Parts: sequence; structure tokens; C-alpha cells
Amino acid sequence: MTATDTEEPTPVPDGDLDPAADAPPTAPAHWWRNPFLAAATALLVVATALAAWFGIAWLRAANDDDLALARTRDEVARVGGAEVVTVSSFDYRQVDQVLDRWLGATTGAFHDDLTAKRADTKALFEKAKTTRATRLLKVAVTQLDDHAGTAQIMVALAVTDSVDGKPSAPAESRMRASLRRAPDGWKIDSIESVLPIPAG
Repeated sequence: MTATDTEEPTPVPDGDLDPAADAPPTAPAHWWRNPFLAAATALLVVATALAAWFGIAWLRAANDDDLALARTRDEVARVGGAEVVTVSSFDYRQVDQVLDRWLGATTGAFHDDLTAKRADTKALFEKAKTTRATRLLKVAVTQLDDHAGTAQIMVALAVTDSVDGKPSAPAESRMRASLRRAPDGWKIDSIESVLPIPAG
């Protein structure tokens, strides 16, 4: 064979031909090309987002409820303590003003009873010529039902009685008061003295 001779190509048997070898590459299958898979994925994302939102909302609501209850408890302690001081104090020289303050701090049957016995109470104070000054030492909210609008408090008072202008030695008094939420705020609907528990 000379340099000018052309080499004949070697024929390839038909069975050795691979049609896929010359075919264009197939694009990989993507999940977003499957409408059912895409829809399921979208629903999962939405459900996860909603669950997170509801969880955050629930936590915020719980925190808001706790804060609201704490504020109500503080209000009951503040208002109730002051009202116990009011109904535990009197001055025979200003009986009408004293009884007006008592009525303003009470509600329910207690308020009605004070109203019915106002004249007798006034006569008793004026005859006894007695005054009582009280000072709040401590108050604790022992029960609170914000939905029902009821509460109970325990109060410690420093009490000083004076007869004919002569004060006695201060003494400590403990009171238990039940309160009810009225249209114009928390009011006392019952009150009683609590005897100290003997030591030992």
C-alpha cells in the first residue's frame, strides 16, 4: 500500500450499533415536574407554617392570660386591702362620713345590712365616743376566680382604739374578706375576724 492509497473503513456489524449512544442526554427527573408530589409538598409546607403560627399564638395567648390574671390579683390585693382598712376604721365625731365610706366599699348582703342598720350604728358610735384607726400591715389573695368575679383575701392590720381621746396600745388584727366584682370595681361582700393560731 502506498501513501496515496486510501484505507477503507472497517465495517461495523449491525448488532454492535447502540442507538442510545448517539441519542441526546435525558434530563434528570425533578420532583416539581410531578404535579402530585409538588402539591403534597406545598400542603406540607403550609401545614408546617400553620402549626408554627398556632403554636406561637397559643403561647402568646397563654402569656397574655397569665399577665391579665396577675394584674387582677394585684388589683384585688390593692383595692381589697384598702377597703378592709375602710370598714375597720371609725370615728364617732364623723359617723355619717364613716358610714358613707363603709357603704362605698361594700356590696351584696353586707351592704344591705349596713344600710338597714345605719341609724342604730350611728347611735352606738356616738354613745360610745370611740374612734379606731387602722393601718394595713399585710394583704394576701388566697382565692381568685376572675371569670366568676370573686376573690378572698387575708389582711393583717395594726389597730389603735381611742376612748374619749385616750388611745390604747396598738394591737394587731387579722381579717378575712370575700370580695365580688361590682360594676364600679371590687367590693367587700363579707368580712370576719380571724383568731390567731396558738403557738405549739
